[in-house]
Amino acid sequence: MNTDTRSVWMESEPKKAQIPPNVYENSHVLFAALSFIVGFLYVRFVFMGRGISVTIFTAIFLIFVLSYFHAQKKIFTKYSMIVASVIELFSLYFIIFPYQTEKEIILLLIQVACAYLIFLLGSDGKIKLDEMLPFDLLKSIIVMPFSSFGSAVAALFHPFQKKSFKNNLILVVGGLFLSIPVFSIITVLLTNADSGFSTMLQTITTFTENIFNWNNIMNLLLIPVALYLFGALYSSSENKCVGTLSREACENTKTAVKIIPQTLLCSAFTPLLALYVLFFISQGSYFLSAFSNVKPDNISYAQYARHGFFELCAVAIINFLIILFSDIFVKQPERKRPRFITGYIITLSIFTLVLIATSMSKMYLYIRIYGLTVKRMYPSVFMLFLATVFLFILLNCFVKKFNFIKSTAVIFVVLFFLSTFGNFNEICAKYNIAMYQNGDLQSIDFTPFYDTPGAVKYVLPLAYSKDAEIAKEANSFLQTMGAQLNTPLTWKDFNFVSQNAKHFFQVNTMRQIEKKLLRNMQISL
Repeated sequence: MNTDTRSVWMESEPKKAQIPPNVYENSHVLFAALSFIVGFLYVRFVFMGRGISVTIFTAIFLIFVLSYFHAQKKIFTKYSMIVASVIELFSLYFIIFPYQTEKEIILLLIQVACAYLIFLLGSDGKIKLDEMLPFDLLKSIIVMPFSSFGSAVAALFHPFQKKSFKNNLILVVGGLFLSIPVFSIITVLLTNADSGFSTMLQTITTFTENIFNWNNIMNLLLIPVALYLFGALYSSSENKCVGTLSREACENTKTAVKIIPQTLLCSAFTPLLALYVLFFISQGSYFLSAFSNVKPDNISYAQYARHGFFELCAVAIINFLIILFSDIFVKQPERKRPRFITGYIITLSIFTLVLIATSMSKMYLYIRIYGLTVKRMYPSVFMLFLATVFLFILLNCFVKKFNFIKSTAVIFVVLFFLSTFGNFNEICAKYNIAMYQNGDLQSIDFTPFYDTPGAVKYVLPLAYSKDAEIAKEANSFLQTMGAQLNTPLTWKDFNFVSQNAKHFFQVNTMRQIEKKLLRNMQISL
């Protein structure tokens, strides 16, 4: 067993005397100052906005970051440019769609990707998309920014590091401090002596209160944002964290934590696989009935689909964690996975794929009976992603050179792009209304439509439905959405879906008014 237990965080513990001091050039000073401007734009455009302002800020951020590394004469690799392009592509969501929940998730992923991009640009092409990705993300998000968190301030004050400047600064601060008591006493005396001076001080006080309102206080967030941003930039460009979470250190730690005997894993795997066999034998007619589009007796479609779907999802996730655990902690002589463990993983993966297929069949049956909702589409996409992961696990068992991390990351980005830019909200509205008009749905739930401005063009025909209840709900929805769309948006919150829905609503409202006027004229004649 490898007895090397060096920490994953550092390859070796350097002596403090060997740590070179930070060196700041003119380009560092310039970009340190610009980082505070970028931090201010982040607070105003991202923290206080969720529309076109995020798209604009992302473009500004990428220009700023690329300019910094160009000034540091770093190499822009094909991989780093792809990451930058993907970041800007996903930022377009904010200018197109109005959906807030999706925006929060996309914004989180964009910020993670931005930190990773800074890490890539400083590596001169040494970073690849492989099994080191989790460690690289941890390093880029936490280690690098905070290892040089105060570098922006140090860089800004670098031109003033002369002793004379320091001595004069100390004297100035000391003199201002000593003047406070005398300044306070004289201010009180002058205020009592002259009403004009008192009025002027009240004006100054009011002006100060206006400066320190909530919005301006929020602007102070630019300071930690700027420190975090420049800290990441400086650490990346100056290779400040080369030994932290390096490939060699991670490989040594991965070897050191493989302490579980293979016999123990086999004895744990065998009952689990036997349990799955018993499960398919005893409950097959119940859980697999979705493949034939029928449900068991004495249970509703909703109970059948919900009860089975989420349980099977949980089992699939647990199986993935079991495989991950076995790959990390089980002893592997000569760094090769034993054949019988590979056999266990293959069997468990096949069982999991059958469970995922069963879950998807249940969801299809549920959608066919009750229609589409976003809450049914996103779990379906997640299960599709999970099925792809287990297919990659099987492929990795047979093809040793298969890059599991890279393939999984690409599939994740593709499916996430399709699920966000696919506009599931409008797809659900269009599908459910079409199903109702074809007689496949008995009723329509209008509640999800209130978060979908684009649904107005599909709901409008229902306002003239022969079903009085449906027509009433449709008109109520159109009135509410009309008032919502007519509410002025700030430029930061602009998006094309809401703008198109507003234009459609206004055009069709004018047409309805013209029809009424024409009808009234015909009656009068």
